[in-house]
Amino acid sequence: VKFVTPNLGGNERWVPYHTAFGVHEHFLIERVHHGVCKAWNEKRRFLAIFVFRAHCKCDLFTEAQLPHLSKEAFWKDPAGQFRPEGPLEQAMLRYRRETKKPLLTLCFRMIPERVLEDD
Repeated sequence: VKFVTPNLGGNERWVPYHTAFGVHEHFLIERVHHGVCKAWNEKRRFLAIFVFRAHCKCDLFTEAQLPHLSKEAFWKDPAGQFRPEGPLEQAMLRYRRETKKPLLTLCFRMIPERVLEDD
């Protein structure tokens, strides 16, 4: 713990693990941080987290996106995989049609009250 001692305040304690505050963090720790995927390196894990955080739907990620993100071919052109009518869009549409589940968590679907006439 010597390498972190200079950065700790008087009442702070160094904890050698990541705290998961909710189901989304716990999911990411299990499925991405500690997930076994031969196609992933640290950068790819970070990008997989970014993809998940766009919607925070564990089942959408697991069923529609993870099968693609787990393949080496995906990483040759990740942005291209999300192009209109591309493989990821098709997988997500198929997931939506088959499950009828929303593609976003409730927190992303809340619409704020309008405050301007032209909103």
